[in-house]
Amino acid sequence: TDSTYRTLDAFASTLVNRPLDQLFVVDEMERLANTRSSFLHGHVDATNTALIGYSMGGYGALIAAGAGLTKASVNSSLSAPFSTLAIHQSNSASHNALIDERIKTAVVFAPWGMNVGAWDKQSLQGLRIPMFFIAGSDDDVSGYENGVRAIWEGASNTDRSLLTFDNANHTPGA
Repeated sequence: TDSTYRTLDAFASTLVNRPLDQLFVVDEMERLANTRSSFLHGHVDATNTALIGYSMGGYGALIAAGAGLTKASVNSSLSAPFSTLAIHQSNSASHNALIDERIKTAVVFAPWGMNVGAWDKQSLQGLRIPMFFIAGSDDDVSGYENGVRAIWEGASNTDRSLLTFDNANHTPGA
């Protein structure tokens, strides 16, 4: 809930819950892979997971992969009420506990957030898995130079690649 086209008014809830939802899906896939009556039984290896996300899904994947939020973004006007977004703050115990060893890589298409201060070079140092970034050079939602490219540049603690579609907007590769 709170993250569909019919519930767009609850944007702050998406900021808090997107990475948690993604990790919930990994947990459920692992559970179903280990349940004899499940169609996934024996077909999924959750210990070797790749997260793939577009826009807010990319935002969530970055957090789940180790990029904690800046204190400024946790306290911004876009943030969720009652300091609930603080669970994703860089170097907090709650964010450090969120990092899941089963996630081995992430592919992020036009991840949202850098252009509004969600991360900085220090908070991006938590990214330690290989990453593939995909962006449009004219992204009017996530930004390019101060958005996706800035995340890619700041993620200097890991192997990463950036594929840029020249003159593409927020739907690169679509």
